[in-house]
Amino acid sequence: MAAYKVKISKANASARSKKAWETKRKNGTDKPWNKGTKGLQVAWNKGLTKNSDPRVKKNVIAMTATTRKQFKDGTRKPYIHTPEIDRKIAEGKLGEKNPMRIHPRLRLASRIRAVRTEAKKNRAPTDIERILYGALKSLNVLFEVGKNLHDTTVPDAFIKDLKIAIYADGEYHHDPAWRKEIDNRQTILLTALGYHVLRYRGKEIKAKDFQDKLRADLDEIRIKRALENRINLSLFTGTHAD
Repeated sequence: MAAYKVKISKANASARSKKAWETKRKNGTDKPWNKGTKGLQVAWNKGLTKNSDPRVKKNVIAMTATTRKQFKDGTRKPYIHTPEIDRKIAEGKLGEKNPMRIHPRLRLASRIRAVRTEAKKNRAPTDIERILYGALKSLNVLFEVGKNLHDTTVPDAFIKDLKIAIYADGEYHHDPAWRKEIDNRQTILLTALGYHVLRYRGKEIKAKDFQDKLRADLDEIRIKRALENRINLSLFTGTHAD
């Protein structure tokens, strides 16, 4: 008996759905508003209000009584853009699946997989990354992009000869406290492994004297590397470096 009732209810639902579809077809409302359009599409209600368009007014009136009551007594408030809310939304969108967010609470295997995924990406460079690459090319410096360093991090540019990892840190993504913690941890680890780490903020890269600053930093590291190699050679041969 129960199975029979289920079949009857499904048949009735199907008949009602078919009848509703036929009604829409007669009224000419069976096709979506963007049918046959191409390219960037604008929502039909963009810029319309309940006072200027009857369809919007109908949707507003159709709002449930409970929701209207919540807005009226203040228990439900409309969404207001604030810097704090925008920051939380941006951090929420990153999540654990985003390779750029390598949170310490993630398992080691997940972090390694995230770094390897980021290294394989063939994404377009950001504005500050383009400036960085242009400055390196102007200084005739050979560098790599998307280099995976010990399954730990992927610098924006890597100079193999001098073991220099360069990062172009935009303020939007690298200002939050949790991101600074990750950046500091990566810098400490790379330094312990014998790398030199150069981090430049977006404002520094966009400055007119950035190329001069980059040249000075690279020259300083070259001198340090030369001294280190000379000291290591003297220890190996038993001679003294002058």
